[in-house]
Formats: sequence, structure tokens, C-alpha cells
Amino acid sequence: MDQLMLEREIIKVRSLEDIGFSNSYFLWVIHADKIPPHIGISFDDRFFSLKSNGKDEGLSIFRMESILRKKCIPVLFYEIEREAVQVTPDIIFSNYEKTVSGKVTCLEPLKDIFGVLNATWIKELLQSLKSKDFIRNCYGWQLPEGFTEIPDYSPAEIHQRLIALENAS
Repeated sequence: MDQLMLEREIIKVRSLEDIGFSNSYFLWVIHADKIPPHIGISFDDRFFSLKSNGKDEGLSIFRMESILRKKCIPVLFYEIEREAVQVTPDIIFSNYEKTVSGKVTCLEPLKDIFGVLNATWIKELLQSLKSKDFIRNCYGWQLPEGFTEIPDYSPAEIHQRLIALENAS
């Protein structure tokens, strides 16, 4: 997959207060330096993501910030144009319970939200959004030295990770 042009233009921030979350959609790439990363979405001050042990549904972004800051987890935030959202996160996430290896990843609800049903990993979703000029900015927080892009990985690696998480439960 080609490197995303926008990933070379990451706006690094020291604090999430430097990002205007109010009344905006953000796609969160959590553990941005890991294979695979975890993804979620926020609108205003509410965060949504699908996990192996359930889901975050309307969680306060300030609560998320506290957790991510304590663990020093690298995150990319893609600010997304409102026009990209076909169905709001609260409606879509009500249709999901948790991830399921081989079937449902954390990407599934985001594909529904943006109507990009053929994406198999985050870079394909981002490329589709970028091709329609739906990505405003990309912010990086707590990124490791030298970080330039989300690492490449395969759908098989996503499901291997989900299997490991399911077995750890």
C-alpha cells in the first residue's frame, strides 16, 4: 500500500487540548506504532470503539486521554469532515457487541459509519477518505522518536491479534 501523503504531515501535539475536539469527528489510531493498531472514533467529547471484551460506547474523551496518557500510548487523530459520516457512531455501535476473530474487527463499525465497506485495514479506510478530501488534519500525540507512518500489516495479523486477545480472556 502506498504511504499516505497526510502521514508525512503529522501535526505533533503535546496535549490533547491543542486539538479542537468540540463538534468534530476524529478517527483515533491507538497504538499507532504497533501491528495492528486499534481504532475508534469520537464526536465532540464522546469516544466509540469495538474491542475483544466489549465496546466503548460514548466514553468521555477525557477518560480516554487519562488512560492513554498514563500508559504513554502513541495515538494519531485524523480530523474527518462531517460529510464523510453516513451514519452516526451511536447508531452504528448499537449494532455491535465485540470483535470476533475471523469475522469482526474494530474496523467494522467505522466502515459502516463512513460507507467504505470494502476496507480490510485502516490504511484502506484512510486512503478512501483521503481520495474524497474528507481528511482535514492528522495530529500525533505521544509518538515515538522517528515515527512517520502507521506500519504495514495484513488482515491475517489483525485476526491473529484478536485470537490472542480472546485466548487471554
